[in-house]
Amino acid sequence: MKTYSFIGSDKNAGKTTALTFFYQQLLQRRYAEQAVFLTSIGINGESVDTFEGKDKPPTRIFRNSLFITAGDHLRQLGGQYQILHVFDRPGFTKLYVLARATNDFVVVLEGPNDRDSVLKMKKVMSRVAANSICLIDGSIDRQFLGHPSISDALCFALLISSRPQQQQKAQGFLTALGLEKCSSKATEIIDASTNDSTKSVLILNWDSTVYKGYKIPYLDDQLRSHCLEHRDKPCILYIKGSLSRSLYRFLAPLQNLTIVLHDFTCYQNINTGNDPPEFKPELRDRTKITWHKLAAKVPKRPDILPTECQVFFEPTLRLRHTVPLEYLFIRQESDQTRIDVPGDVPAINLYRDDLDDFRI
Repeated sequence: MKTYSFIGSDKNAGKTTALTFFYQQLLQRRYAEQAVFLTSIGINGESVDTFEGKDKPPTRIFRNSLFITAGDHLRQLGGQYQILHVFDRPGFTKLYVLARATNDFVVVLEGPNDRDSVLKMKKVMSRVAANSICLIDGSIDRQFLGHPSISDALCFALLISSRPQQQQKAQGFLTALGLEKCSSKATEIIDASTNDSTKSVLILNWDSTVYKGYKIPYLDDQLRSHCLEHRDKPCILYIKGSLSRSLYRFLAPLQNLTIVLHDFTCYQNINTGNDPPEFKPELRDRTKITWHKLAAKVPKRPDILPTECQVFFEPTLRLRHTVPLEYLFIRQESDQTRIDVPGDVPAINLYRDDLDDFRI
């Protein structure tokens, strides 16, 4: 079973529209012989968009498709589906139903919000239809979607807006999705030095663990102290948590550091929030990102930050777990805004392109 997770750069980026288009392409074109599952992380199906106040496109399930949702949403659909499996307590927080549609109908999709529950569901789904495709209506803030045990590929709904904050968020997410996987040697070292409770590890000279952290990385003062102490030596810093703006600024001058994030979701918080207009990161070689006028915004500390107005992010950024970005779905609000997008990923403008030209 191949699983596509749909995420978006913003709440009104067109994620549900993208999923609906993708789903219809699967049914009509080359995958018509394969079973298709649909589900959601958490609840999906609000009737009105909270940002624009407009009606949202409903999720329509077509005959013979398989789906998972909470049992509460099926009360008005009696006789239109066949139950194949029930997920209930104690393994799940509420009752979820895996069913096959016997008619076309509109339904609210709702699935569990945690990684272990989704993995349990995927095992059952694979038994029901091994040669299948699963579409998950996801969310950028559900970190486990960035793990290959959950997602085989990502479909990203990108809002191109004239609003600066939305532009920063969108570019930040694309930066995160474009980061490369760490080397096999780094993977081996990290796996040997971590467990489920580990939030950070600092590895000196690629072979000696000098610090293991169990606190949230950006709140871990000991982690910062060790990074400064070994700043002149080649090090790997593994982070299983947010690479926050404050931690990002702190680590920016450390040239000998290779930062390995657990997955792309650890990077996202850098470009969210109320950053000043001068905050304009750009993806460059070695994942160098420019911070304009950074020294004017941060107290000057010679032991940490250079005093120039332009500061490069010197560490190399990599990911421990990667999931390929397979399709980019664009919702363009502004013709004047330009955002750098990956050149090797098919981009589909759902509101402007001739969709008959595309084949999924």
